[in-house]
Amino acid sequence: MRIILILSALIISDDGYSIPMPCAKVSYLMGSEAKTLAAYPDCESYFSHQDANKAVLVPASMNGNGSNAAAALSLGFGAAFWLAFTMHAIGVEVYLHLTPAEADRLRNVSYQRQLEAGMKHPGRAGLTTDRLGDSSLWTPQDRREQGKDSEAEK
Repeated sequence: MRIILILSALIISDDGYSIPMPCAKVSYLMGSEAKTLAAYPDCESYFSHQDANKAVLVPASMNGNGSNAAAALSLGFGAAFWLAFTMHAIGVEVYLHLTPAEADRLRNVSYQRQLEAGMKHPGRAGLTTDRLGDSSLWTPQDRREQGKDSEAEK
């Protein structure tokens, strides 16, 4: 997410976007009242205690001071979060489809944990492909091995 966030902030920096930010936050990011008032004179009412909720428009730019960088990072945060979340969700699904042996191992581990927890239908809890999709009924590894042993005895 950090990479996406930084790239989006760099892209946004060139387009002249601005974001409203409370004077309290701007003052914290600038480090002093004098620097804040020099860059944002509208914050005078905040420092004179006339308007504690005063906000100013801060240009979103990675080339400016701390408040400008914070504005640029804030603008792209939502998009960066959702893009990173989607990429990770898709990545997990691709990984599971490319490694069927690992997916089967994880399903067997889940089955054992469901057995230990005393669930009514271990191996079929949640959204499984045999319940929702058109795949055949899944059987745990130990039952598959028992079936092979009984066939070998015949």
